[in-house]
Amino acid sequence: MRALLLIGTLLGASAAHADPGALLTQPVSGLDGKPLNLAALKGQVVLLDLWATWCDPCRASLPGYQALYEKLGPKGFSVVALSVDEQAGDARAFVERAGLKFPIGWDPKGAWPARLNLETMPTAWLLARDGSVAFVHPGFREGDLGTLEEKIAALLATPAPLQAPPTVTPPTVAPPTVAPPTQP
Repeated sequence: MRALLLIGTLLGASAAHADPGALLTQPVSGLDGKPLNLAALKGQVVLLDLWATWCDPCRASLPGYQALYEKLGPKGFSVVALSVDEQAGDARAFVERAGLKFPIGWDPKGAWPARLNLETMPTAWLLARDGSVAFVHPGFREGDLGTLEEKIAALLATPAPLQAPPTVTPPTVAPPTVAPPTQP
């Protein structure tokens, strides 16, 4: 995985041109191997973070994301952290120690970092309610949480996109039948 990230950096791949919103519509396994239902996050503001336990800034960012999740979750904000650790047990142990409660996905083969042209670990994508990328945040420093919270709050102030009302088709009514007059 580390070699993959180095190759992406050397090739000059750009995370800004990726489509992380697609992750919310694709099957993703949790650390327990069971599928996560990320489609349920549609209409929410989502912070999507790619991380690993061997990445110091990654480990530093996740407790801060948990605090944002607790504070802003009731307003329509969620976090999805996708671990690229090769061993689920490493990620699971960290998640338990850190007390993370938001959805944690697992991508041991590094398919999503390659697909998203990941340059830096961690990288977080802030997705607007419509699934579009509103902000890309490569790396992490402690002071970054304030900026992220401001951007999240601005996105939360934007109403969720309206879903089209269901189309109601009126029932087909057959014209009344008139019986022919009877002959005496």
